[in-house]
Amino acid sequence: MTRDIICPLCEERNNKLSFHIGQYQLRACETCDLNFIHPYIQKEENRNPLHIDKQLAGEKRSVDFYFGYISKYYEGINSYLDIGCGAGELLKKAQNFDIKIRNGLEEDECRAKHATEYAQCEVFDTDVLKKQDNVSYDLISMINVFSHVSNLDALFQSLKSLLNENGKVIIKTGLFKKGFRKNNFFNLQIPEHVHFIGDKTIAFICEKYQFKCVEDIRIPLSNELIDKGFLLSPGLSSFRYTLKKIVYYTPGLSFILRKLYTLYTKNKLFSNIVVLEK
Repeated sequence: MTRDIICPLCEERNNKLSFHIGQYQLRACETCDLNFIHPYIQKEENRNPLHIDKQLAGEKRSVDFYFGYISKYYEGINSYLDIGCGAGELLKKAQNFDIKIRNGLEEDECRAKHATEYAQCEVFDTDVLKKQDNVSYDLISMINVFSHVSNLDALFQSLKSLLNENGKVIIKTGLFKKGFRKNNFFNLQIPEHVHFIGDKTIAFICEKYQFKCVEDIRIPLSNELIDKGFLLSPGLSSFRYTLKKIVYYTPGLSFILRKLYTLYTKNKLFSNIVVLEK
């Protein structure tokens, strides 16, 4: 335990080294369970390397995987904001609901422009910490965005200011239980990802920022990694894409690999979907 390293969420010093990844440490906070890198410096030099067509294809398959878990929250609302909307697939999906205001936030100018045209709504090419207007929302989504935001206090203060009373925010991110190992995950994408939640992190966030946790869904990471959406997403490597297609089209192989991966990781890695209410 190193006393001069402060957790970026709870600001306590009682954290332990989990393991090293290159020049970075991954540390686990004993107070709020946040897993964070040290030094706590985010770098996204190649944040959006995929061509827009591949990006959209990946988003479509990803949305197909998780949307069934969250679709009920799009019913009966008047306003919706998707933070980190990418090429706009989730905003497009929201067209199926009678939502008067649909907006997106996307820092990449090219993707923001595509999402505006594709989803037929206004998308701002900025991040959540810089959005300043009088619009507030009934529902906000952050899909695979949480681990990229290095100022957590500013993030949750911004979310509260953007939400209507009783408004909800959907957060989808990675959850690591205590005891997970470095070789349990093939790519943590550090330092693009600066932190990952643990068992008690959401409860701590709710207490600190006065949110109510409406739903906490934990999906074994193997279910998402070895799912049709992931296996048929081209990605950056043509060789890896070929291997993924072999897994998908070989009868029974993806099922066996999911079971083996869950056993190998000792069921400590999850794709976590949480819904918080203001």
